[in-house]
Amino acid sequence: MINLLFLSGLILNNLYDAKIDVTNKKPNPLTFKQNLKSTHIRFFVGLFIYSGVLAFSLSPRVFILTLCIHFIAYFYSCPPFRLKRVFILNTAVIAFATILAWLLGCACVPGADLSHLPLKFLAIIFTALTLAFNVKDVNDFKGDKQYGIATVMTVFGARLGKGISAALAFVGYILVALALGSRVFLFLSLLPATATFLAILLPKNKINEPLIFLIFFVSAATFIIFPHFIPTLFIYNIK
Repeated sequence: MINLLFLSGLILNNLYDAKIDVTNKKPNPLTFKQNLKSTHIRFFVGLFIYSGVLAFSLSPRVFILTLCIHFIAYFYSCPPFRLKRVFILNTAVIAFATILAWLLGCACVPGADLSHLPLKFLAIIFTALTLAFNVKDVNDFKGDKQYGIATVMTVFGARLGKGISAALAFVGYILVALALGSRVFLFLSLLPATATFLAILLPKNKINEPLIFLIFFVSAATFIIFPHFIPTLFIYNIK
């Protein structure tokens, strides 16, 4: 389900970011073959319908959450809303969609009670992701500036914006650890936080986005495999 939702959102973004991606020299099938647009649209419709049927077969609440994530992707990428143009709101929208994806996983569990969600924990994750997701805009500076997309990079300039993006990504890692109140978690979070900071700040030209996401997923996997690093009290009993 997550793959279906991600791919459908990616298709919408490709449709309306083709010109920006040309400027940024970013891979996008529509930048080299415009007649693929109708194929993209049909593919999106197919994904939308398939994900809706799959979600409805699970439960009504999974279906509602799935529709919400689809609508968020539409509001983010497509005119007249195109929320990706709005400074701060653009990363916050993606962070909120990520939180909904987490809730989607919870809703898929039969009999799961969603009336007692750890709201403070979710708020912490939302804030951290809103800060960290600015990384995605570092390599898109030229195209975003040309077509009026307000990001940290276009608002503060290429050099300062890159430094701010690196700092925000660092703070995103540390914020979660501080909020959870675990010294061990804080110490271990310094490793991916510092690695991400350097991976953004040191390259003179484009940053290596796959490397940055690899650091994040390795970090997340570590705490999934070794959950004793995180005090479960703070995850499950935050009111």
